[in-house]
Amino acid sequence: MPQKEQYDKQRLDPQQAIRVLKAIHDSSEERHVINVDAIVDVIQELQEEPSTTSDDLIQIEWAFLSLLNRLHGPGPKALEQRLADDPRFFCDIIRLVFRSEKEDSPAAELTEQEKTVVKNGYRLLSRWRTPPGMQRSGTFSGDALTNWLATVKSACVESGHLDIALSKVGHVFAHAPADPDGLWLHRSVATVLNAKDADNMRKGFTAELFNMRGVHWRTAGKEERELAEKYRNQAEKVEAAGYHRFANALRDLPTSDEREAEHEASTNPFDR
Repeated sequence: MPQKEQYDKQRLDPQQAIRVLKAIHDSSEERHVINVDAIVDVIQELQEEPSTTSDDLIQIEWAFLSLLNRLHGPGPKALEQRLADDPRFFCDIIRLVFRSEKEDSPAAELTEQEKTVVKNGYRLLSRWRTPPGMQRSGTFSGDALTNWLATVKSACVESGHLDIALSKVGHVFAHAPADPDGLWLHRSVATVLNAKDADNMRKGFTAELFNMRGVHWRTAGKEERELAEKYRNQAEKVEAAGYHRFANALRDLPTSDEREAEHEASTNPFDR
């Protein structure tokens, strides 16, 4: 694989890069002898290259999904957009990773290849940050979200995956944009999360908010209290906008953060 210094000097040839990446993926070389940073850099350039086809990029991102982590580089942008655009693709990944609630018999033993595919599917859902309704242009469409969700509900009721599917949808809603009118979350998303039957989505949403805190340093509870205040403010704003069920779900978040703050403030970090 060429070093970054070499391919930075000339424009990337997308088709050649795709052929090389596919050859690397199909080779028997051990991962430790492959220049991982160079692979990630090339994938990022492919993502930014207008002439790269969506199908090619999806194949490459799936092949190297374990390397695409936003903490150290680009995420799987094409795969995430496909999830957001195509509800049936989302349902396919859900069925790939999770057992149906309708299944009573023990799961069959998976081959190593099948385990790898399942792991990739789980990894993709865990890293998904492009919510349904988000258009490739960067705008957000409430109508597209509504249609996407209706298809998912219908398909997952039939397959026995509704609860887990809606939980995963709730997770990605935590990454939805603000509304053009100034509300901190797009109103079409808030409307969905406020629905009477949206408990699983609300739980997924609040769980992702909690996870998004990331790693934090000890601050004698200061950071946790600030987060609790932020959640309260967000709850007040969505309640004022008429989203009462959603507001109540947000109000449940500060309780756990404040308990953590009280524990942290009373604990000596060096007393172990």
